[in-house]
Amino acid sequence: MKLDLKDIPNLLLPLLQKAKQYLGFMAVLFALGLFGFVVWQIRGYATVQPSQAEIDEKLLSLRQTKIDEDAIKRIERLESTNIDIKALFDQARDNPFQE
Repeated sequence: MKLDLKDIPNLLLPLLQKAKQYLGFMAVLFALGLFGFVVWQIRGYATVQPSQAEIDEKLLSLRQTKIDEDAIKRIERLESTNIDIKALFDQARDNPFQE
């Protein structure tokens, strides 16, 4: 069988006419394939776990709250000398969300 470049359109014409029948089906398959690919990519990005180096870097950027030891001692001293303050602190410890 001898193939010539001029014969290719004549050979493809019957195939294209048959493919027109299935054009809708192929479009739906293409759309479903594209949708599946997008879902697969999203799932891949959603399940990525950070590395230990990234976690350590984020932890280093956090500042810890430092409480002044002198202020703690003053509050404890005030609590021990004033009964009203001690009752207020006890009430706040028992129910911190009550005003």
